[in-house]
Amino acid sequence: MKVKVFKIKPWVQFQDKDWPWSLQFGYPQDQYYNNDNTKLDEVFGTGPDNVKSFAGKHFNIWFITMIRQQPGQCIPEHCDRHYQFKKEHGDHPNLVRYCVFLEDWRPGHYLEYNSEPVLKWRAGDYIKIWPDIPHRSANMGSLPKYTCQITGVEK
Repeated sequence: MKVKVFKIKPWVQFQDKDWPWSLQFGYPQDQYYNNDNTKLDEVFGTGPDNVKSFAGKHFNIWFITMIRQQPGQCIPEHCDRHYQFKKEHGDHPNLVRYCVFLEDWRPGHYLEYNSEPVLKWRAGDYIKIWPDIPHRSANMGSLPKYTCQITGVEK
């Protein structure tokens, strides 16, 4: 099954500047995945203006999280729990997550969804991630990998 990629238009180039990044760790962890190789930086509750505007047009209620994944880091295969969205808005049926790529794909940047690799994305591309579908992420490149997750109930 090929992963369907959508596009946010128009797209405004992302800048990693004074975002309030906080260190987090990927899950699940075991003997292979731990705090040393699952580090990621996140910003909760905000994102670039064009992504917030897009979310407002496509979702009834939503929550944004940005992720910066440094080279050498990964997020093991998992299904999303939507913790931040549920903390803010409670549990809702029909939750979906859009994974928005904030920059063009670079060699070594990797996302896998339902055992299918997602590669060579362009800034502003996004995929829909359904709650019970496993996915994973890695940065084996030489530059940070940036994504933005919009979680919510679509209009």
